[in-house]
Amino acid sequence: MEGLGLGEILLYKINRDVPANTAIASPDWQKLQVCKGTIKEWIVYGPKQAADITKFRVEYKGTQIFPFTRGEWMDVFPNAVKFAENLKLDASPYVLDVFAYNLGDRLPHEYNLYVNVLRDEPFVLPTSGFNLKEAWSNLFGGG
Repeated sequence: MEGLGLGEILLYKINRDVPANTAIASPDWQKLQVCKGTIKEWIVYGPKQAADITKFRVEYKGTQIFPFTRGEWMDVFPNAVKFAENLKLDASPYVLDVFAYNLGDRLPHEYNLYVNVLRDEPFVLPTSGFNLKEAWSNLFGGG
């Protein structure tokens, strides 16, 4: 079988409730595994209750890549907001570090981050050792 080719856009997401009283000095830290390729778009949103008290930023290999101004933190928005990008991820591991804080003192607050990555390498379906008919039969107990 052939691969699906180059130019596939893959969507990665992280949805996170940041605990109350998470300070800027010790932010919540999550990892987002992505593929080798080029980030084409960021999509950000969160509940309006989180505005101004919950913010986040994204780093790749120790360098802040979103928001675009170093040292800044991104607000969440009650409606999805898109940001165009053209950032090449070309060195393994392909992991984004997402840091967030929540200055709210009683409740966790959520952020939602979606990342569209234009894949550089083709996805190749398995060609050897896989028998679709056998796998289908085994799915239902072999009979």
